[in-house]
Amino acid sequence: MPRLTKRHYNWLAVHVAPMLQQGKADEFADAVEQFGSNSLFDRAKFIDVSATSWQLSNQRTEPEPIDDSIPYLEKPYVINRDAA
Repeated sequence: MPRLTKRHYNWLAVHVAPMLQQGKADEFADAVEQFGSNSLFDRAKFIDVSATSWQLSNQRTEPEPIDDSIPYLEKPYVINRDAA
């Protein structure tokens, strides 16, 4: 099997890790480390990037509230009938 490079690790951490279940970063890192067999593999950094990517991709955001208030005019707007 070919040895994984830094580019491969980055792609796995950024694009594949967000598709995993929450809390599976350690198991994913173990599988990648075993498959890649690269002595320069930084497990802590890989888990950190994977977890950050997962959080950014899977965070639940509340929709911004819609301002549906009707502004109040102190002076009523009157159309000039003579101008039309």
